[in-house]
Amino acid sequence: MKWNIIATLVLSILLIAVSCRPTGQTSEAPTTTVPSDLPDAIILAVGLEIPWALDFLPDGDIIITERHGRIRRYDSALGLIPEPLFVIDVWAGGEGGLLGIA
Repeated sequence: MKWNIIATLVLSILLIAVSCRPTGQTSEAPTTTVPSDLPDAIILAVGLEIPWALDFLPDGDIIITERHGRIRRYDSALGLIPEPLFVIDVWAGGEGGLLGIA
């Protein structure tokens, strides 16, 4: 019984400590890493701004939406095309923005 109380106390302290950690944002650019538990993961594109949805074209290319209104194309041979296919004027706030594509 005594061990159960001690274990509960330690677990409670750990949970409080983890939930009270500061989550401040830094001005550094995000890094792109592949978690070690995903050995088959392949990064196709970097530099997207809040990618939201994607759809696959018959030729293997991928259409990607970015929340702020850009529609981008990933070319299977060339990689991410730098210029957006389209830019749509959307309100990107809260749950709003350019979301899905089909």
